Amino acid sequence: SRVLQFASPAFDASVSEIFVALCSGAMLVMGDRSSMLPGLDLARTLQKHAITTLTLPPTALAALPVEPFEALRTLVVAGEACPVALMRTWASGRRFLNGYGPTEATVCAAMHAAQPGDAALPIGRAGDNRRLYVLDPHGQPVPIGVPGELYIGGDGIARGYLNRPELTEEKFIPNPFGEGRLYRTGDLVRYLPDGNLDFLGRIDHQVKIRGFRIELGEIEETLSTHPSISEAVVVVREDQPGDKRLVAYVVGDVDASELRVHLKAQLPEYMVPSYFVSLEQLPLSPNGKVDRRALPEPERGVGARSGTYVAPRSPVEEVLAAIWGEVLDIEQVGIEDNFFDIGGHSLLLVAILSRLREKLGVDLSVRQILENPEISLLSPVVEQAMVTQGARATTGLGVQRRCVVPLSDGVGSPLFCFHPAGGDAMGYAVLARKLSGRPIIGLQAPGLEGEREPFERVEDLAAYFVETLELVHPTGPYYLLGWSYGGHVAFEVAQHLTRKGREVAMLTIVDADPDSRITAREEVLKQIDESWQLLGSVAFYIEKLFGVRLPYSPEDWKHESDSEQIERFVRVLNGVDDPRARAFKPVHLRRLLAVYRANYRAALAYEHERYSGPLNFIRAAESEHLLQSAFERWSELSTSPLEPHIVPGDHRSWLAEPNVETAARLIQELIDKA
Repeated sequence: SRVLQFASPAFDASVSEIFVALCSGAMLVMGDRSSMLPGLDLARTLQKHAITTLTLPPTALAALPVEPFEALRTLVVAGEACPVALMRTWASGRRFLNGYGPTEATVCAAMHAAQPGDAALPIGRAGDNRRLYVLDPHGQPVPIGVPGELYIGGDGIARGYLNRPELTEEKFIPNPFGEGRLYRTGDLVRYLPDGNLDFLGRIDHQVKIRGFRIELGEIEETLSTHPSISEAVVVVREDQPGDKRLVAYVVGDVDASELRVHLKAQLPEYMVPSYFVSLEQLPLSPNGKVDRRALPEPERGVGARSGTYVAPRSPVEEVLAAIWGEVLDIEQVGIEDNFFDIGGHSLLLVAILSRLREKLGVDLSVRQILENPEISLLSPVVEQAMVTQGARATTGLGVQRRCVVPLSDGVGSPLFCFHPAGGDAMGYAVLARKLSGRPIIGLQAPGLEGEREPFERVEDLAAYFVETLELVHPTGPYYLLGWSYGGHVAFEVAQHLTRKGREVAMLTIVDADPDSRITAREEVLKQIDESWQLLGSVAFYIEKLFGVRLPYSPEDWKHESDSEQIERFVRVLNGVDDPRARAFKPVHLRRLLAVYRANYRAALAYEHERYSGPLNFIRAAESEHLLQSAFERWSELSTSPLEPHIVPGDHRSWLAEPNVETAARLIQELIDKA
């Protein structure tokens, strides 16, 4: 048996998963947040680990693709009322259990085994060592079919609420029918003729949304503490079937975004309403109480908009706005509207990701949307995904592109910048911001993302990049820039393009030596097989890129295995006060080292041939490589006369401030000249 721990360890439902599994000798399968996201991610997790036992709130189950899941034998729904139609969809061929139980009774107090043909879905009977009582307002048992409040007794009842003696006394009462105490649930139930309990709802203003228990009065009280609010009422609306939302109605002159900030400072995210409606006064019933039925339906998406509506500016933003509007049922979505402020929540992210995959052919992660909740922030992420994932958009916005990293926008033929030995093209980012006019596109090494094995021949890598260039910019002309190992790749790409009759307007090589006749070839090959040598290069690269200093001495680890060295290096990065450095994981470093090794081997084996087009060579003044005479060697390989160009800095710092200013001016001149 394999039990999935879907609930967070901070959530009460995790108790039934952890201890049911471990106390019965089953396997407990744990994962990160992204692997538990209801929808395709959760479906992949169930299939990958062949999960046999799963507990979900009904809203999460409703978001799960309806697939066979052959291994899944037991499915438990809990946390909120489950629609009968949802049960019928999933109950066939497996045990389908409807669970009930508040935190105060240690999660599970009652259970009902449903059958696909059942017309209703009760919460069942008391579990072992539990006692359930349905009592009237006077504390007396009610007959079958008569509604009453559910009280729970027996083992597992909590001692009370921490530091809240009055609430403890109110909710935990002496058991008039036996030993111990009873917990007053506040839930309205009734006995069915067969002895099962039927759940009818809440007696008080406590509700459950997506499995979270929410006290409406607590939200109202917090809203009332805002100095601009005189009255506040919070209700649950279900204007769309199955989509419960919190809506706040307030009397007072205050912006919805300000109220949202006010609540977030004091309440958890799930207790912040999706919509805020300002009223001159709350509607009252004849007896002077708030008439909740007369509260107007909120205008979806407008109540939480911050500022004025900003229309989409590009085709990608138009598609994103249409997707958000469709999922959130909003007629008009602006590019500065926050997804979560206009009614979005975690379960709706599944629908967003699905439609992005369907309409734009891209796969984004949940984290990317969480970090970019506005369309203006998300659209560059989507555009980059369209070119790096080889996506073909059905809207005509994209073509198949691979390993492409857009560095800056512009018009005309792009400048293509080829990666150094480490495979990452982001080293050109500062330079790209200094150049003007045309798009700047970095070319990243295949293999860095784990999509394939890296190329070990410059000729093969160049052929791959030529296909990419022709997809990105079919007509040419081509402007090529290659630094370090990227210089050799750019040189070979130019050879391929020229042989195909394509126009190469500019080929510029920076700090690369075409001399492959290295006397210490065997020594170099030995060094690249030793991880500590390459990790030293990675450390130097990270220090330069992020402006940090790593307490790292690679020679101290050279006698350890590759895995141990990588794990040590990750621990070093985790101690750096920069989230970009801490983002490196062992899997990333293994890919990075594989790319390094493949590129070094490719460079050592590459034999340059004479090039018939124009060529520029730039040397960093402080480079420590065999570059003093590299100009002469490039001159021998070019049919056109070369001019020597020198920029300040060393092999890496020529791309950093302040040296990059000089380099950018020179490269801009070469582009303009071409």
